[in-house]
Amino acid sequence: MNKKASLKVVGEEIDVKTANKIIKLMEKYIELEGKFKEEREEINNRVKAAKADLKEKVESPHGTQPAEIENKLTSVEIAWQDWEEVQLERTELNKNARNDLSDVRKKIKEAIEHSKQGDLFDE
Repeated sequence: MNKKASLKVVGEEIDVKTANKIIKLMEKYIELEGKFKEEREEINNRVKAAKADLKEKVESPHGTQPAEIENKLTSVEIAWQDWEEVQLERTELNKNARNDLSDVRKKIKEAIEHSKQGDLFDE
C-alpha cells in the first residue's frame, strides 16, 4: 500500500505536497506585497518630485521678451509632460500589482479548495 504523507490542518487532512504548495504560494504573495510596496514608494516619490519641478517651473519668474516667455512656456510644457508620464507609470504599476496579487490570491484559494477535495496535484 502506497500511502501519501498527510497532515491534519484545521480539521482537514491534506498531503504534505499540497501543504508545501500552499505555503510557497503564500510566501510568494508576501514577497510580491513587499516588492510592490517598495516600487510604489519609489514611484510616488518620483511623482512628488515631478510635481515639485512643475510647480517650480510655473512659479519661476520670467522676462517680458518673447524669447524669455517662450523659454518659460517650453520648460513648463516639458515639466508637465514629465509629470504626466510618471503618473501613467504609477497607474500601470498599481494595475500590475493588483493583477499579480489577485492572481496569487486566486491560486492560493484554488489550492486550498483542491486540498479539501484531496485531488490537488494528482497526476
